[in-house]
Amino acid sequence: MVCTRGALPPASVWPSTLQTPLQRRWDVEKGTRPELDHFEPIPWEDALAMVAQNLLDVSRDDPSNAG
Repeated sequence: MVCTRGALPPASVWPSTLQTPLQRRWDVEKGTRPELDHFEPIPWEDALAMVAQNLLDVSRDDPSNAG
């Protein structure tokens, strides 16, 4: 099992404000900034390690956040 960074949910559960890939492509042609269309799968262990590192960084910067 992998954690997907930047992945979008299936189209059936997209909020109405989120554009489909075809709409985003159309906006790119019109010169507007596209949303992230691809994702990189990473192992769960790597994802958890990144979260743990972020928590350590936050607690080091502000000791009152250490829990």
